[in-house]
Amino acid sequence: MMSFCVLCFIGFYPVTAPAAPSFQASNFHGQYEWNGEKGTRKDVDATFTATGENSWGIKIWFTLDKKTYTYEGFLKGQMGEKLAGEVQNENKSGTYRLAMDYVKDHYEGMHFYLNEDGEEETGLIWLYPNAK
Repeated sequence: MMSFCVLCFIGFYPVTAPAAPSFQASNFHGQYEWNGEKGTRKDVDATFTATGENSWGIKIWFTLDKKTYTYEGFLKGQMGEKLAGEVQNENKSGTYRLAMDYVKDHYEGMHFYLNEDGEEETGLIWLYPNAK
């Protein structure tokens, strides 16, 4: 009885995920959705600015009823992974918590209104790096 050994060469090609945004890719464009208007996404823009290791300043702005709103605050976490933080409106009367994951090529997550009783889930947010 004769046995044969057949050897096949299989080429391996590295599969890489899309690159996470770097500090140079600090501008984002995306959409947000309020719980009261599920299914209706509105445009939002954001800028991330490094303030330290795994620490980012964030500025978010959007137009609602012909008025532009700006929120500023901070995010903690590694770029291209989970980011979480808080933003406040211009007159510091409203604070929102953001919790986002990097999924494929963008951030997506939730926003929550912070009040004296805790927090209230207010909707969803999607941010794409260098998109406009």
